[in-house]
Amino acid sequence: MPSRFVLEDSVHNRTQRLLQGNYAVIGKVIGDVYYPENFVTAVALQRLRVMREILGQFYLCFALRPRLLRPVNEIMMRLKESGIVLYHMGNVIHRRTGSKLREVFVEYDNIDYDRAVVLTINPLSAAFFILLVGLTMASLVFYAEIRYERKKRWGMNERKK
Repeated sequence: MPSRFVLEDSVHNRTQRLLQGNYAVIGKVIGDVYYPENFVTAVALQRLRVMREILGQFYLCFALRPRLLRPVNEIMMRLKESGIVLYHMGNVIHRRTGSKLREVFVEYDNIDYDRAVVLTINPLSAAFFILLVGLTMASLVFYAEIRYERKKRWGMNERKK
């Protein structure tokens, strides 16, 4: 693979490779429509063949019977197209969370990877806060179990006497 790797210089270069054949463009199939991730001209798009095998994983999956797959896909697409997901991310979460945690819920789908992205501490601090809450709860449960076991043993010792 490394010996065959050639860097793309421009959209024209990509189009020429697509027209020659044996070239892949990563994209998503939603319903029956193919959406390429990079710009592809109409002429080159006509020559593409869609591969049904998945090359990556998605954020969420449902185990559905084949008869339910198309209706659930249609419902999910309608929810996404209606904008309820963006409304929920933009309004509901922002009202119910503090200003520090708002950055945790931001989706970075349209990142320009040619520029540097500034890293912030807020998402990391939220993860450590959740870790701290979990460890505190686990410690309290552990302490309660030890105390319960001591009372149980003490009660058994009293009965033996």
